[in-house]
Amino acid sequence: MIAPQEALSLANHHLGSTQRARHSAFVGYIMEWLAQISGNPAGLWMVTGYCHDLDYFVTQNDPTRHGMLTAEWLQDDLPDVALAAIRAHDYRTGVRSETSLADALKLADAVAVAELSVGRESLVSALGSDNPGEALRSRLRDRPYLTPMIVDLSDKTGVSLPELGSACSLAPSQ
Repeated sequence: MIAPQEALSLANHHLGSTQRARHSAFVGYIMEWLAQISGNPAGLWMVTGYCHDLDYFVTQNDPTRHGMLTAEWLQDDLPDVALAAIRAHDYRTGVRSETSLADALKLADAVAVAELSVGRESLVSALGSDNPGEALRSRLRDRPYLTPMIVDLSDKTGVSLPELGSACSLAPSQ
């Protein structure tokens, strides 16, 4: 299996010094945090987060292939559960995976996209509010699909939204 530092190097190689590489670092951090609080293998989860978008620039004109190519590239380097999570992290592929790893990756990716949409301070504030679902809905009007994803996957993974907000506040900058 790929070590976390090697996965981060792969992300930097495929994504350069772009926002997409910083996004992958953010997702990897959140994945490691989710693994630790759920008792799952942090290294595998972090590596999955770092690698989930390796094919982003190659597949950007055909989002139905996004994640599929990455899984091909890494088929000898990651276990099937990680490859399935990478294939399924973008709904446009039509691939589904309901494992805890796949759900965590979808959650971490959605939170990262939300942060890019509204900014860290606004996201952390919404997640820590008395009514986080409504606060997210209000802030994410231009991406209404993100709120139910974040709320539902947070419930499914057993992570409270305020805890998620705290983790986001400590994640690397995108």
